[in-house]
Amino acid sequence: MLKKSMDILDVYAWISASKDKLLECFVDNAYFSKSKWMLKLRCKNTGTPYLIVQPGARINLSHTEPSSKTIDNFTRLLRSRLRDSRIIEVTMPRWERIIEFEVEKHGEKTRNIVELLPRGLWVVTDPDYKIIYANKLAEYRDREIKPRLPYMPPPSKGVSPSDNSLAASLIQGKDLVRALVFNWGLPGHIAEEIIYRGGLFSRKNDNPKTLASSDVEALISSYKQLANEASRGKGYLVLQEENPQLFTAYYPVLFKEEYGFEVKELESIDEAIDIYFTRLELSLELAEKQSKMKAKLDSLNERIQRQKEIISNYQRQLDEISNTLSSIYIYFTDISSALDCARKTREEQGWEYIVKNCPGIINIHKDKGEAELSVGGRTITLSIRIPLEKQIIELEKIKGEVKRKVDTALNSLKEIEKEYDATKMELDKLSASKMISVKPRSWYEKFHWLFTRNGFLVVGGRDASQNEAIVKKYLRDKDIFLHAEIHGGSAAVLLTNGKEPSQSDIEDAALIPACYSKAWKTGMGFIEVFWTMGSSVSLSPPSGEYLPKGAIMVYGKKNYLKTPLRLGLGLDVVCDEIYGTYYRIFISPPEIVKDKSIAYAILEPGDEAVQEVASEIASYFTKTLEDLHGFSVSISPAEITGFLPGKSVIRLIRRGDKRVECKE
Repeated sequence: MLKKSMDILDVYAWISASKDKLLECFVDNAYFSKSKWMLKLRCKNTGTPYLIVQPGARINLSHTEPSSKTIDNFTRLLRSRLRDSRIIEVTMPRWERIIEFEVEKHGEKTRNIVELLPRGLWVVTDPDYKIIYANKLAEYRDREIKPRLPYMPPPSKGVSPSDNSLAASLIQGKDLVRALVFNWGLPGHIAEEIIYRGGLFSRKNDNPKTLASSDVEALISSYKQLANEASRGKGYLVLQEENPQLFTAYYPVLFKEEYGFEVKELESIDEAIDIYFTRLELSLELAEKQSKMKAKLDSLNERIQRQKEIISNYQRQLDEISNTLSSIYIYFTDISSALDCARKTREEQGWEYIVKNCPGIINIHKDKGEAELSVGGRTITLSIRIPLEKQIIELEKIKGEVKRKVDTALNSLKEIEKEYDATKMELDKLSASKMISVKPRSWYEKFHWLFTRNGFLVVGGRDASQNEAIVKKYLRDKDIFLHAEIHGGSAAVLLTNGKEPSQSDIEDAALIPACYSKAWKTGMGFIEVFWTMGSSVSLSPPSGEYLPKGAIMVYGKKNYLKTPLRLGLGLDVVCDEIYGTYYRIFISPPEIVKDKSIAYAILEPGDEAVQEVASEIASYFTKTLEDLHGFSVSISPAEITGFLPGKSVIRLIRRGDKRVECKE
């Protein structure tokens, strides 16, 4: 899931939709459930909903009965102050994720300040903002949250759509996205939506200082448009395979049009929040269960190893006794004679003469009354004080006892292994239900794309319409156009941005038109790819002729490359200050994919079905993420299939050389 807390537009939408309907509602009771508090309300027009307050995350109305309810110390305070009170005011004091609602009980008023910022506070104060209590008492760098102190809000970071400083603050950013994130105080997904609606999505990484005044106005206008949509109080869910990935207070055009997610419109922002957090709680519960099961598996594995060590020790003891008995039975006469000799020599001459006088005895232990004998190439130790027959009986008894210990230990091992297998099976079932998080996507990811060894972006069409679009929208005179010498395939553009690519960069770029052509499906080993300057390419046919959709005219010189049909598919981990840590799958020339990835596969045309190849790669990539980064995600084969040109064979799949360590 992309976010775990309401953003500024969600808060604005919720206030717009809820401030009137909450007035005159009474608080019947207060409860605590998991990480949230709930006020059970009694309202004239909306029945008896719960007002759910989860500081640092959300505030919303829900008609869903919680699965469990309890009370804690803060709940007791809420009951004493809020139960039987009437809500008389709900406000958003400033353009920040802070909500205030005031209640009145027997003429006494109490303010409730809910901060949905990362620190997550619910502060209860008197009408003059003197703190009575809070869900947590703390001392921060900029303020203290303690009883009897005046409540001080945190420093404001948000800039409202009507603020006159929007244009000036925008140009101070490092790039367009970060300018909106850090200078306007917006989360990444809203920043990208504004940029997309402003028609500047392909320039989101540009320096804001390069924007024309009309572009700045377009961004401000888009921001105002989003706020206006949010004021209507509707909610939207962004879905991937029916799983909510994001909720918004505006129609998420970017996720629908650019990223291709399903968008579901709901009657209210409350409903969107409720559905999203219900699924999020289930996801967190799943993660918690998985964590406990993994801990249990680790504990069981330790027990298994200890049990195996116990069995090994018993088995060594049993083998030693069995070998000793075997030697005694085979060499009984010789051993008996040697022990008789030892006893006689001890009585007549003393211990020190036993080894010299008695064949087969190589050492003695006077303190224990034992002798070491060499028989049949083995050394055994026996008592010279106890008759050999009695020693045999005692050894057989000990052998039986050790054998029973071995059997008992083996049965215990089987039981532990059985429990381990059952737990592992249960964990595997849970793992199969993991949801894949939304990752930030760039404009070029709707095409075939790659970065060359020197960092040039190459985009290629997935069909005739996209072939035409990349030429029409992105190809410039100094860019390089590439296409395979075969009918039907991907047209590709190497975007130079005014720089000079090397011959190796052009060869890297040829991978897209070569591999995503009919040549792959026919099983060819290589294909001729031509390249030419963008100035030589046109979508216009010669005078009097007709050009089919997707067809492109080349009027200049063609340069040819003999390009092998070998495709590198890599897995990378990205550390992003806005979106956090996420993984990315990409294509690359086989020669360089190893250096750019934490795991990779090399593909060639083959006979294996796309789904089978995708499943094998997805499984390996998932295991690599778990082993190297501890990611509890399951990469779906569907994420791989879009990169595969057709039936293939995996020539190589292994760990890459890249290592990534993201800071928490």
